[in-house]
Amino acid sequence: MRTVAIVTNNVECDELSNYYAKIERYFTINGWKSTNTLDADLILLVACGTVNLMHDRIKHVLEKIYELKGNYRSTIILGCQTITFREALEKVFDGQMIRYNEMPLLDERIGATIKFADIKNSHVFNSPKQKRDNNKNKLFTIVISNGCLMKCTYCIIKKAHGYLKSKTVEEVCNELKIAKRNGYHYIALGGVDTSVYGYDIGTNLIHLIKELIKVDDSIRLYIDNLHPRHLITYQKDFLELAKSNVLEYLHIPFQHVDERILKEMGREADFTQTYDLIKSIKEVAPHVVLFTDFICGFPGETEEEFNKLAEFVKTDECFNYYYLNEYCDIKGTVSSLMTNKIAPQITSKRWKKLLEIFEPRKEMKKRETDASIYERIRHRYNIHEELDRDDPRGYYFCYESYELIND
Repeated sequence: MRTVAIVTNNVECDELSNYYAKIERYFTINGWKSTNTLDADLILLVACGTVNLMHDRIKHVLEKIYELKGNYRSTIILGCQTITFREALEKVFDGQMIRYNEMPLLDERIGATIKFADIKNSHVFNSPKQKRDNNKNKLFTIVISNGCLMKCTYCIIKKAHGYLKSKTVEEVCNELKIAKRNGYHYIALGGVDTSVYGYDIGTNLIHLIKELIKVDDSIRLYIDNLHPRHLITYQKDFLELAKSNVLEYLHIPFQHVDERILKEMGREADFTQTYDLIKSIKEVAPHVVLFTDFICGFPGETEEEFNKLAEFVKTDECFNYYYLNEYCDIKGTVSSLMTNKIAPQITSKRWKKLLEIFEPRKEMKKRETDASIYERIRHRYNIHEELDRDDPRGYYFCYESYELIND
């Protein structure tokens, strides 16, 4: 039996997890055996391409492959990096790269009997530390849309995923029915920007949620990538949903707290107004777990503006966790052309200061979080922290990456 090693540099992204799990399922159905070693007949690198760190991780695994095999003839790169870092990859890699819309090339490469386009999506993902165990407390993930509408100046994701493409309400409800039949009630709604779900097909996220509740009123929702700007559009509805206990987790990436920096980032969000909504959600539903993202060192960020961000991380009582990131130039973004760059050593210093502020508060915030909710989130959206501590390579084998369910 031919063997395939499917490797990724990001196990937290819903879109990427759905993609690599579908790839593993595709190979299994076509008679291949998935393995967790680079000594396989075929190696697929499913590469997140959002930031330079993700590119560095792929370069690292490429070095390991070359040390082992002496060439890249048995290696294929897929995922966002085939678009966002293509030029950089071509400098170090002479093997095959396949974009999202080129999957028939993979069918041709392996002589697939069952084509990739005919493979059903997987919904319950296992981290590299988990095994298939049919645990109904795991999150059942439904990717409700792809692409986005925004023009964030530092972001390259839109280049990879394009304009917003939403599933119909009926399609999403049908996927929820699969969850219900299989006993899953903790539902993760994923997408590049879930807050604009439906804008392209004449509906919206709130309508979708209400229809999902009609299908199964016992569901508990975990919603990823809610843009603050659009959260405000539905503030009354989100407060009502929070009161009804249907919400358990919201990921709301602010990226900064200073209005000038937010404008330069192209975030188009009123921080004060949105944070007031966050506080209201916590008041009516203290159990709801809230995550956010921040970037320090964005071009032109003054010491005063950074200190404003640092003070927020030090004093905030609403968010349970922060993804803290250093700004990095990514070729093809608007911000990469800005002339008022912060020196890398200053950006790194600011990032380390944020970590120093957050670290002593992390355990306290963890204790304030419902244990069962925390475990579901940790194994789905925050597993990198644990993985990188135990294995700093930064790449992971997608081996038994999905649960076997009756779909």
